[in-house]
Amino acid sequence: MPDNLKFEIKGSIGYIILNTPPTNTLQMHSFVELDSILNKCVSNKNLKGLLIFGNGRHFSQGSNTEELAQMTLSDNKSVFYKNVETLQKLRKLSIPAIALLSGVCLGSAFELALYCDYRFATEKTIIGLPETGFNLIPGLGGISLLNEHMSESQILEMVLPEKNYTGKEAYEIGIVDYITKKNMLIFDAEKFICSIDAKYDKSIKKIYIDRFLYRIYIH
Repeated sequence: MPDNLKFEIKGSIGYIILNTPPTNTLQMHSFVELDSILNKCVSNKNLKGLLIFGNGRHFSQGSNTEELAQMTLSDNKSVFYKNVETLQKLRKLSIPAIALLSGVCLGSAFELALYCDYRFATEKTIIGLPETGFNLIPGLGGISLLNEHMSESQILEMVLPEKNYTGKEAYEIGIVDYITKKNMLIFDAEKFICSIDAKYDKSIKKIYIDRFLYRIYIH
């Protein structure tokens, strides 16, 4: 089975590439691969940060809807629980994890991004949770994570069919932390990670990004 995800380490930064272009659709096996990669990140004490992005134009269109529908109808929901456990492992990493959003970032791919500490995007990135349009619901805990950024009415509006946000709109709401050009996403994220000169502390993650933005704007 070909790898759905690629993992590379350059210097002190890890790179997870969603690697099924052009759509970078997430299969159930993608989460098995992600779990294995995260275990490597946990054991590597030299890593200072982790970047997640798609191969090509898009971050990811989300899950394979046919596969997701079959799993939803199945009596065995253990796969969903395991996938959430994997994403919780991402959320609990001791290093900053940054999702770099371009093109489309929909459904489970957006939920994946919500488990990261930060989301960098382009102004025109399309972000949304379209599952209800397929008679499904977001099943990886993303809705609960949105409570950190949005009101209940905004969340309800987002999960309705066809309600997507641009990267610029998501930044204004607070879902996205930083806006830049697509060809600058990786560079700016690397620069941000290098700007954290002490041991990373998740409890002050907003301070790190505010400090980074301040340095950019004053220069």
